[in-house]
Amino acid sequence: MATLNLKNLKFNYEDSKFPIFSNVSLEFKSNTISIIHGPSGCGKSTLLKIIARLYPKYNEGVTSGKILLNQKSINSINEISFRKKVAMMFQNPNQQFCMQNGYDELIFTMENLQLSKEQIVNKIDKAIKFGNIQQIISHPFDTLSGGEKQRMALSIIYAINPDIILLDEPFASVDYETRKIMINKLHQLKDMGKTIIIVDHDLSLYENIFNNLIIYHDNTFKSNSYETAIRKFKEFQLSSSIKCSIPDKQPIILSLKNLSISNGDKDLIKDSNINFYKGYTTLITGKNGSGKTSLFNTLIKNHSFDGEILLNQKSIKKIRSLKYYKKVGIIFQESEKQFIKLTVKEEIKLSIKKHNHKLFSQTEIDNFINSLGLTSLLDQVVYSLSEGQKKKLQILSMVIMGHSVLLLDEPFEGLDLKSIKAITNIIKLAKQRGQTQIIISHQRYQLEELIDFHVQLSNNKLEYKESF
Repeated sequence: MATLNLKNLKFNYEDSKFPIFSNVSLEFKSNTISIIHGPSGCGKSTLLKIIARLYPKYNEGVTSGKILLNQKSINSINEISFRKKVAMMFQNPNQQFCMQNGYDELIFTMENLQLSKEQIVNKIDKAIKFGNIQQIISHPFDTLSGGEKQRMALSIIYAINPDIILLDEPFASVDYETRKIMINKLHQLKDMGKTIIIVDHDLSLYENIFNNLIIYHDNTFKSNSYETAIRKFKEFQLSSSIKCSIPDKQPIILSLKNLSISNGDKDLIKDSNINFYKGYTTLITGKNGSGKTSLFNTLIKNHSFDGEILLNQKSIKKIRSLKYYKKVGIIFQESEKQFIKLTVKEEIKLSIKKHNHKLFSQTEIDNFINSLGLTSLLDQVVYSLSEGQKKKLQILSMVIMGHSVLLLDEPFEGLDLKSIKAITNIIKLAKQRGQTQIIISHQRYQLEELIDFHVQLSNNKLEYKESF
């Protein structure tokens, strides 16, 4: 059991005159779940990394103030003892792992904690059961979905058994049912006496387990009253079902005929027939690991398949790759895969220069930059941005490119509601000007006004549904 105290904590980058945040004084007690909430780029992830002793050690930043673990400065605790007491799950699960699969990662982690062989076997067995990862424990990480990786990361933290657990957007990539299951797992950890601190833009399903809601305001983070927190949670309540249409004689742009996709020995899609329609936005849903991202990789000719895929009635196997990629683009789930240039300004300029079809005027692009909060970041190095800022830049850059078909894999991951609305407006405008969009998203905020059709991937089949 542990108590964590932050006293007048302040952080700023060495080359910046203005702090990211200041005057942060908070207390985190054992047997509690605290949720930190605020807009993209306000310093939520940075705060967690400072608590985890990753910053300022591994970045060019300066901190002041105190962090006390059980009334003792965290800087006075030796490294091994500290890592046993405090563990962090990163927003990007790919940054979490050193080994090739979950089983090897668990062994590596337990050995670093200098445990005996018997202890390691026991802890791994319990962690596998806790995270329900029996089916994926030996699969290479690069074959797992984002949600599966997040489940794996939480299971590893459970095996470490720290007193304090730091979670950065822990469920951004999981489907709604899995989110409910994993939040219940957090409740179990809380009952075990853990001090749990979560950064999350999505507050859904936390209202029955939280103890403290901390919101960014006026350059600092402050705890809110229970009544204020409940009002905030209501903003994230979802309707049980959102209605949408079934296509009927719309012009076809993509046609999948007897499509089969597998991942190793696992069938993902089998003998599926479905069309996607020109000038519409189609949402694809399905459980984590069902094959949604593999489908997108197939549509960009980066995953083998059986059957036939037609773009404008022509087999994609017969379209030269250079020509094909001018027509079909993808927004990857992992933002950093997308960037080529060094700064925000350079990345946007490259997209404007290389556009395939000019959807927007320069004035409109400047307005998008402003609405996404990127104006003050134009000269900043892309890789120094927060995950949310990277996501906004990624989407803007790719929409500017003007592909005929744009695939968007979890485009709202790690974004606050204001940013989601701004992104949705940009995507809608691109559709109005002729772009076809296919979206994978576990988050449903703002989707009602964007989505025309819904396809569900279930039992290895793709099928249109009247609601999502």
